[in-house]
Amino acid sequence: MEAPLNHIVYSYDDDKEAIELIKKVGYQENFDIFYDDLNRKSLFIEDNNGTTIQLIRK
Repeated sequence: MEAPLNHIVYSYDDDKEAIELIKKVGYQENFDIFYDDLNRKSLFIEDNNGTTIQLIRK
């Protein structure tokens, strides 16, 4: 049996544009912003199916 998809990662260039997109699809304040091991900014949101979507700044 295959495991369900539970994590998708996208890269982005512009902080403001990424946050506006997240808000446009309905996430007002329910996302975390942090710096990963490579000191790149990441944002996490979760869709209605429980899939985690991660945006990592290039």
